[in-house]
Amino acid sequence: MPEAILIRGSVLWMVRVCIALIACTLVAGVALGQEPAPKKDNLFRTVKPQVMVFIREHATGADLVDVSVTDSEYPPELLKAQAENIAREIGSPLRGFRQTRETFGLPGKGSLQATFSVDGLIQPGETHLLPVVRAFLGAPKPFEITGLSVLFGEVRPTSSTLMAYRSPSVELQGYSDAGRIGTEYRVLIKDQNPANLDIPEKAGDVGGKVVPVVAKTGLDPMVLTLFIVAAIAAGALVYSLASRRPRSPR
Repeated sequence: MPEAILIRGSVLWMVRVCIALIACTLVAGVALGQEPAPKKDNLFRTVKPQVMVFIREHATGADLVDVSVTDSEYPPELLKAQAENIAREIGSPLRGFRQTRETFGLPGKGSLQATFSVDGLIQPGETHLLPVVRAFLGAPKPFEITGLSVLFGEVRPTSSTLMAYRSPSVELQGYSDAGRIGTEYRVLIKDQNPANLDIPEKAGDVGGKVVPVVAKTGLDPMVLTLFIVAAIAAGALVYSLASRRPRSPR
């Protein structure tokens, strides 16, 4: 019992610190977000994500997923269904699902967040974008999703990693460098029919037109904020899963 109280206190302390960091990030984001005029071929400049997905592999091998929606009116039941879609698309059970609405002390309803874990989204040399993107297609208006940011934490691209793709149903570009926390994709959805979506798993499987990646400048403040929120949510998820394990008899 004392150990559980200590862990719970540590988690609460981490949440308070991270919320303060997020507030600073939101203020700094105004300056960081001031980039040159948009360029036609750079999706990081032209696509404003309505949904941000952060994926990272846990030490246990499971993939922790944090989803943040910018629309304060987004229905929680719709986001839960989309999380279930991701699990179904990848062929994995959905574990530890929890939802919160974060206001960070600011006015308004805040941002809807969902955290859960699945298996199989991160594989060596592959970033499984298709099940993630497909899960958000076909949402009813006014909640239709056309812009996504998908960040694979601590994933460095290789020669086989898909970094740019264009087809009639979707456009995407990836970006990663030594100063980033992983590989981020900006995705433009052009067709809401899940059956028409095509995203190769590897660069060698490309059948559409590859588009050049135009390097963006600065760190995207929204992605940095999502990373901090994901750290809080992932910690709570791991603690929740660990606390459910039955104690071994002494």
